[in-house]
Amino acid sequence: MIKVSFKKIIFALLLFVLIFISFKAKASEKNEINIHIYTQVGCNNCHNMKNFLKELEDKNENVNVIEFLYDSSIKDSDDKYEENVKIRQELDYFCELFDIDTPGYPLTIIGNKAYLGYNDDIKIKLENDILNFSNNDYTDIFKMYSNGEAIDKSLISHDDTFNIPILGKITAGKVSLLLASIVIGLLDGFNPCGMWVLLLILALLIQTNSKKKMVILGLAFILTSALFYFAMMMSWMTLIRNLAGKRIFLIIVGVI
Repeated sequence: MIKVSFKKIIFALLLFVLIFISFKAKASEKNEINIHIYTQVGCNNCHNMKNFLKELEDKNENVNVIEFLYDSSIKDSDDKYEENVKIRQELDYFCELFDIDTPGYPLTIIGNKAYLGYNDDIKIKLENDILNFSNNDYTDIFKMYSNGEAIDKSLISHDDTFNIPILGKITAGKVSLLLASIVIGLLDGFNPCGMWVLLLILALLIQTNSKKKMVILGLAFILTSALFYFAMMMSWMTLIRNLAGKRIFLIIVGVI
């Protein structure tokens, strides 16, 4: 009886080890990611982006970077003229597809996303995209284009598009700054703390019995509030920009 139980235990342990190994092997498999970048000769931002993508390629075995270099100095008589024209036409096509108003360089395409230019925000977004696409299924727009497939714009992902109740999908980059300010101001008007402060200010203004003092105090309150909110928002934006791409920050948030 003891021997049988011992065999069962050994068998169960071996089975558990095999399952664990198989799951670990499956988890370690990462999706292949092709990053396509359109650059131009003499473009400093293109040079910086290429160096950054080279670092990502070296750090991630599943990442491949493909460059398309456009040279405006190539003339009709040159051998590479048709290839050069095709690169420019593709750039214009992808800029239109991704709703980029002004085509430019570098244009980086990864999955169903595209980034124009080079800055710290784009670097963080690309690192997050690689982490996301490596472990999850994603749509490869460039692959669809190469295969001649029809591309529906609903497949395109925009980081500045938000689904807001009642209003529907809103693209932050296309919203008027004045409209955004009015909406945020109206929403903040229902802030209980702000309403009590406003009532206090109104009570003080009424006691002045002077229109001149009321205007001065009222404008001082509005200006001070505006400066405070601006400083607070800039501080939060700077903090988030510096922390959002850090792996330790993602781990802490995930644990919490």
